[in-house]
Amino acid sequence: MDPESKRKLRRRSAPSRRCPAWFTAIPHKRVAQFLFLLVVTYLLLTAFTGTRVTEIVNVPSPLVTTDLNGNPGNAAAVAPVPAADEQPSIVILTTENRPVSYTSLSLLNKHAYALRHNYDFLPLLAPHTGLPSHKGQVWAKMLMLRDAFDRKDKYGLKKWDWVLWIDFDTLVTNMSVSVEGVIAQELRSAEEGEGRETGVVDMLIARDCNPLNAGVFLMRNSEWSREFVMRVWERGMSGKEGEEGSEQDAMQRTLIDLGEIPGPYPRPGPNTPSPPTLHPRHVWMPDQHQLNSYPDEIGCVQDGSRQWRRGDWILHFPGAWAYLGKAVEDPYGVLMRKYEGRVVDR
Repeated sequence: MDPESKRKLRRRSAPSRRCPAWFTAIPHKRVAQFLFLLVVTYLLLTAFTGTRVTEIVNVPSPLVTTDLNGNPGNAAAVAPVPAADEQPSIVILTTENRPVSYTSLSLLNKHAYALRHNYDFLPLLAPHTGLPSHKGQVWAKMLMLRDAFDRKDKYGLKKWDWVLWIDFDTLVTNMSVSVEGVIAQELRSAEEGEGRETGVVDMLIARDCNPLNAGVFLMRNSEWSREFVMRVWERGMSGKEGEEGSEQDAMQRTLIDLGEIPGPYPRPGPNTPSPPTLHPRHVWMPDQHQLNSYPDEIGCVQDGSRQWRRGDWILHFPGAWAYLGKAVEDPYGVLMRKYEGRVVDR
């Protein structure tokens, strides 16, 4: 038998090494591509959001619809930071459901700040599912605060000790300022300046040319805070006193009624109630530039405070449409982009 015939015979008599039919039917190239994309996606999510990806996605609440996670002049920048074992657990909340030009800018700024200090960051970028159809997105603020406070009791998830609410039209302009540093400094100021019992100070919020501005504030996760949020929500949903249009008006009126902040009241008359007695315990109002600074373009500044300076913590652009005028298209985007390059990290 010639050599070629012998080789053919050996091939026919050798055990079959062919793969099973079910295996050969699998499009291996597509499987490999899918696995590759799955690994890359996981690595990217881990790089951008650290250990928070699973936590954010698994929150059983309408709180989250996305997993995105010089002049010194600012005493908060050098505020002492508590020891590691005393640092509170902090979450940053914000929302915007309109197609604005500065969405990426705002999110990336806040996300970078949260990563720098190891805070949780939960932005809501869609209408809140708990809002009545006739209510604007500003009222999602109350629902998001409620969900953040109830997170542990209702869902068994990590408790946040403090919540930083920060409106979408803001920039963190000093990345080195920590939330816990601001809290420690302001609680010390409340104790030294007015003899406050710091353990019951549950809210840090600043005034501007109005009794308060609700664009940036800090709230402790406490029973008082939960009750306050529900009072504001109920006031807004009741439609009384014309406050249903603005959560800020409802917050202001509620704090005035509680005697926590002074406020404008009608001149005394036979049919006008006396203003509540002022006895602030749970609310401390820092100087505006320490918490909620405005640029030169926004003139509504607290008496005795000042406009934003390089090195201040947070820059806010409330009412930009009114101050810049109709001639400026996209006033909020214009100011956000103007000051983006003035963020410091020191």
